Amino acid sequence: MKIFEVKIDKYKKKDFLKDCSRKLKSKSTKPFFIITLNPEILLEARKNSNYRKIINSADSRINDGIGIKIISWLKKKEIGDRITGADLAKILIKKANKLNSKIGLVLLKEGLSSEKEIKKSLETTKNLKLLSTDRKTTKTDLSKLDDCQLILVATGHPSQELLIYDNLPKLSKVKIIMGIGGTLDYWTQKRIRAPKIIQTIGLEWLWRLIIQPNRIIRIFNAVIKFPILVMLSKKNNE
Repeated sequence: MKIFEVKIDKYKKKDFLKDCSRKLKSKSTKPFFIITLNPEILLEARKNSNYRKIINSADSRINDGIGIKIISWLKKKEIGDRITGADLAKILIKKANKLNSKIGLVLLKEGLSSEKEIKKSLETTKNLKLLSTDRKTTKTDLSKLDDCQLILVATGHPSQELLIYDNLPKLSKVKIIMGIGGTLDYWTQKRIRAPKIIQTIGLEWLWRLIIQPNRIIRIFNAVIKFPILVMLSKKNNE
């Protein structure tokens, strides 16, 4: 299935996680670049052809939005299981820990969560390296983390995908790399994630609106604007 000319993978969750395990154990010299797609990322890709090109260059583009799932139902198109970036990041860290692999985290210096708080939230994580960068920059040199097998970039879209893309040629030892947006703030409890039942029924956006009313424009774009534009568009969807 494609939305705004962006291909979305048809992975089943268990198969995708098996692939991730194999990647972490592989001898590949090319990082496995994962993007977890949500309506906001797709809306950005719709208006930004360069960003769209980067997304389509990724090794995997998985569904991380209930809105995307609803569109697939309406259009009767097959789509993979929903795997949220926050959940996937936790799973990958757990798998990397079992392999005694090094894990790199890229975070914003001016982010909501401090390095100390992040380290505390991940105190059971072995071989953890943190790298701080400035907001919206895509020039940070990630080769400082090339001895890590897993790199998670928490600078928010679209900067995190641009940053990863620009650094891919420098990363010969990294096995998996992905952007995780504001996931670190959930881990440090600076932001409270919706209860599991709310996530399951697809109302996480309503939870976010209640606890973060300043996100109303972003939520409007994801919940109202996104499905309308997708359903009205014929050329960019398959």
